Amino acid sequence: MRATGNIFTRPRAVWLAITMMVGPSLLSAQTGSGPKPFAQLDPVTGEFWVGELFPLTFKVWVPDEIHGSVVGPLQWRSEDLDMEDWSEPARGRMRRNGVWMITQTVTNRGYAPRPGSITVAAASQKLNVKAPPKAGSFQQGGVTVQVAVASAPGELTIKPLPEPIPAGFSGAVGQFELNSSLSIDKVNVGESVTWRLALTGTGNWPQIRRLPERKVAKSFEVVSPGQRRTSVDGSAFDAALTEELMLVPRRPGDYTLPAVSFIYFDPVAGAYRTLTTPAHPLLILGTATGDGESGMPDEVGVAVPESPPVLPLDPSGVDVRGVSPLPVDNWWILAAIPAVGVLLFWVGLAARRRHLTDPLRRQRLARERILALLRELNATPAPTPERMRALLGRWEESAAELLGLSVNVPTGAAVELALAKSAGPDEVRWRGLWRDADRYIYAAGGVLPHDWVERAERVCGAAKVRRAPWLASFLPRNLLPFAVAASLVLLVVPMRGRDAGMEAYVKGDFDTAETEWAQIVAAQPLSASTRYNRALALAQLDRWSESAAESLAALCLAPRNEAIRWQLALSLDRAGIDQPTALAVAHRPGSWTVVTWFSVGEWAWVFGVACSAAALALGGALVLAYHGRTGRRAWWPVLIAGLAMGMAVVAVHSRGTYAMLAETDTAIVRLNTSLRSVPTAANAAQKMVPLPAGSLATGVRSFLGWTQLAFPNGQTGWVRTDELTWIYR
Repeated sequence: MRATGNIFTRPRAVWLAITMMVGPSLLSAQTGSGPKPFAQLDPVTGEFWVGELFPLTFKVWVPDEIHGSVVGPLQWRSEDLDMEDWSEPARGRMRRNGVWMITQTVTNRGYAPRPGSITVAAASQKLNVKAPPKAGSFQQGGVTVQVAVASAPGELTIKPLPEPIPAGFSGAVGQFELNSSLSIDKVNVGESVTWRLALTGTGNWPQIRRLPERKVAKSFEVVSPGQRRTSVDGSAFDAALTEELMLVPRRPGDYTLPAVSFIYFDPVAGAYRTLTTPAHPLLILGTATGDGESGMPDEVGVAVPESPPVLPLDPSGVDVRGVSPLPVDNWWILAAIPAVGVLLFWVGLAARRRHLTDPLRRQRLARERILALLRELNATPAPTPERMRALLGRWEESAAELLGLSVNVPTGAAVELALAKSAGPDEVRWRGLWRDADRYIYAAGGVLPHDWVERAERVCGAAKVRRAPWLASFLPRNLLPFAVAASLVLLVVPMRGRDAGMEAYVKGDFDTAETEWAQIVAAQPLSASTRYNRALALAQLDRWSESAAESLAALCLAPRNEAIRWQLALSLDRAGIDQPTALAVAHRPGSWTVVTWFSVGEWAWVFGVACSAAALALGGALVLAYHGRTGRRAWWPVLIAGLAMGMAVVAVHSRGTYAMLAETDTAIVRLNTSLRSVPTAANAAQKMVPLPAGSLATGVRSFLGWTQLAFPNGQTGWVRTDELTWIYR
């Protein structure tokens, strides 16, 4: 088992560091000036080859007179070494420097997979020691306190393997044996013979991946169940790797199965060694079956898989959360919100266009200009004659627009006639103002009456111009600048802290890890990473159908996670579950590649975003239409809207493809059980049918630890609630 992690990022290591700093002073205070307990880690210096196994020994000495005892496990970690577990402690008693000491020794072995300088961290051990009573204390015999002793840190030098490295070297370092054997040396055509190859020994087995390739004649059919690794007494570095080829001959004759060679590095000798098995003669009797002639060379290599048989991967330390699916009956909300938004935006544009297309708009603007000119005349105490004529000329132009005078040059008899038709009750006042303005502009030495501005303000203030009614926004000229925009809009409407489970898993306590993660899943059912970790623990316990159920739930929440997909495929295979939807999620055939881009909950958000994007694009198209923009540039919002609606269609299709996995009440049957007609365990009183693990059903209701399930064909029945895994709750 490899020890990993930074010692300064873990609570246990922080405690170790504090102990190393304050431990000696605390120990002296508790034990007085007598002999002290101490610890030693060996070796802390030395040179070793890459991959060379070396023993590591940790020993604690405790003086007899302080009546000390070792408490708890050894505290030590290393990132750079692959180590096995520490041995059971060996206790003893020995005399050291004239003092009798109690000793405890633990050992393990390991190797460094990479060359370089490696720092060996200090190891620490807790002790219970009896301290003498303080002076004046009424305590008899002292008190027991807990202290810690730590070894000194050290440094190892790891040497790279010598050059040149021979061809065919697989990275094995240690002491090995290679054995080859045949089950029989004479068989008839069509009968099988087993060729067994076994590599055994002590070394860096985690680095050894496969056996050497073997050659057999083309006239043999070869069946290989795969290579099998076994450890000796649970050791990580004493193991055997075997492979048994079953050979079925199709032609008679005298054959020789060739020798097999394996190259390894011997760290004791500091040299590469080659193990070679003897060749095996094999006599085949009988008559040939088939033609046996394919034009191939007489020897072909046995296909060795690129990767070994699959195992569970490492647990996830990152909290990955899924999204609960939105019921499909509520998806209309996601489309309605942007649709209403674009309709309101459209109404706003129509209201704005109501002002632009209002036939009285020019008169209102003329009235505003007149009032602005009059304010300017009031604010100018003594304007020059040229400035005054310019302002009065602009007043006449604006007044003509306000009164709707259809005259090119607003002077003379034409103005008199127009005023008679347009000025209404204030005709006399308008004529007076106009004559006074004309006299000042065109007559030599003309004088503007002192009350002209006041009279003009009263007359212009009385000339009210009504605004366009609000309902004018819905006139065709304002609401539909072109019919295509309306038809496109209508398309929118229908459419973590401390993880006790991880600590237990790393230690190999899979029962505890599964229990811890099950509690987290119950509280946080949308945590895909926790469901995946629990699936790993269940797999380690050979509870494959339960692992498949948790893996399927995790993948429904995080469908892009390849580690979860790996575990689901492995669990389905080991459990023998052949559920079509689960297999499709695991292997992604055909359109499932697109469907598993997002989870069911995420597809709902994609649908909502697509509808919103389409609405915004159509809003842009309306803006361009109201501003009279045409041509190819005016069509890009329509193109974006089309793409967005295409994505919305994909979202709806993907949600439908998930089928039962998209429903919030879907449960996965995690164990082979029975579907019962009534919620009771009394078998004789009811009808039952087998219900295999991996079945998908909808939870209808619960009753006293039982859940009623409904299946796609209309069948209903009861199972125990603890035999179900819920995907989203």
